[in-house]
This record gives sequence, structure tokens and C-alpha cells, in this order.
Amino acid sequence: MKKNSGFVAGTLVHTNKGLVPIQEIKVGDMVLSSPEQRDRTVREYKRVVNTFKAESEEIYELIIRKTLNPDLEYVEDGILHNIYEMIYLTAGHPIYVINSLFIEEWDSQNDIDQINARSGSWQAARDLKMYDRVLVAHPQYSDSNTYEVVNIAPVQDVNRDYGFVDRSSIDNNKPFDTIVYFDQHNYKIVGGNILEGRSSLRNYFIGNYVEANFQNHSVIVKDFRENYEQICAKVGGNLEKIPTLQCSVYNFEVEDYHTYFVGEQGLWVHQ
Repeated sequence: MKKNSGFVAGTLVHTNKGLVPIQEIKVGDMVLSSPEQRDRTVREYKRVVNTFKAESEEIYELIIRKTLNPDLEYVEDGILHNIYEMIYLTAGHPIYVINSLFIEEWDSQNDIDQINARSGSWQAARDLKMYDRVLVAHPQYSDSNTYEVVNIAPVQDVNRDYGFVDRSSIDNNKPFDTIVYFDQHNYKIVGGNILEGRSSLRNYFIGNYVEANFQNHSVIVKDFRENYEQICAKVGGNLEKIPTLQCSVYNFEVEDYHTYFVGEQGLWVHQ
């Protein structure tokens, strides 16, 4: 395991005492785990044998999603919804990929070999692909414990007390921007189409997410837009030149199985 990989403060860990923020996990705690190389349906609580904190690491935003069919009885309005959960972590932290889906444009043997090689393997967060299937322990609004990756991107450092990740136009997989505040105890997300001033409709968000109300959040949005415009001008419109935000991250070592589950829904991750 890498001692400089992990998750930001406030990331919830599944333990025998319920959900605990990762920065509060200590040696001797019992966390939900599953064998790293065997039957992933096994769930047991395993002891934490060591904890780690890295002071300043680049942070990425990982978004997982489940799409709810409007015909399901617990979808009250009969409209197609997406459930999103955002996880904030280092680029190299390992996530288990159940399978990597075939993309319509992929038709070469190399593409097929790539899919087969990635399925059933641990992948660094930065190497996750759109529509990779990942495992969650406690899915909400759904009986299925597989979610799909819809976005993995660095959190931009915009010289404020928050970071920013813009919406993605690829398959409209992330139809909202996110402004993310990090501190030593927790993180908070303000989301919506912030650059254009529209809300994200027909979606469920799990975790510390607040939909941008462009009246109540007008000061934040105004400050962000003015600041972001200046930053974009400095990098000549090349957004890849905007630095990645850095902050403290936490990780721990688990006896025997070397894995644990994070987020409200319990994304399966390696230590």
C-alpha cells in the first residue's frame, strides 16, 4: 500500500459501529472488509492495524452512478433518475472494477483485450474508465450493488477556499459543475450548472451535496465566475494547466483482507 494515497477528511468508512469519518478511524477499530482476491460476496469486519495521514496530496473527484428505471415502484414521479455519489481521493488509490463495458466504437481486438484485462481487477483511480462497473456494499434506492463510473477528474485549485470540477460533455455523464470545500473535518459540495446558472434536475445526490440555489449562493457563484474567468485567461484557455488542489488525505491498513468500504453506499476500495 502507498502511504500517500487515501481519502479526504469526512469520507465515511463502514464499521461495526456504523459510518465513521476516515480521519477518526484508529488502530483496533473493526471495519467492513472483503477478501481482496477471492469471493467478493464475503463481508466480514476486520481490525485496523495501522493508520496513515499524508499532509498534501492532489485530489481527484470520482463520481459513481446508478440509473433508476421510471417503472420501479419506489420512483414516485415515474421519471428516469440518476443517483450520484462523489468520492474525493488521490489519483493512485486502488478501486475494484467488476467489469469494463464494451463501448460501441471499440471494435478492435486490442479494445476487447483491454476490456478483458481490466475486468475483475484493481485499478488506480486515475485509470478508471467511463462506465467501469464498481462494487458498493449498501446501495440506496436500488437492489443492485453495482454502480458505474461516470467521471474521474482532478479538482482544480482556483485560489480560493474551495476547488472546482466542471461538467463533462462526454455522453452528458456529468451534467453539473461542482464547487467543493475541504477542511480538516469534512467536505461540502455545491453543485449545478454553475457556469451557466442552471440547476441539475431529476437527479438524486448522496452525501454532502447541496444544489446551487442561484439566489442564496449568489455571492459564491459571482466570486467563482469572476475568479475562474481570470484563471482561464492566465492559462490561455488551456484548462489542463490549472493546478490540481492539494489537501490532507487519510488511509489505513486492514488485517487479512486489506480492503474496506467508503462513502454512504460503501464503494469497495483497497487499502
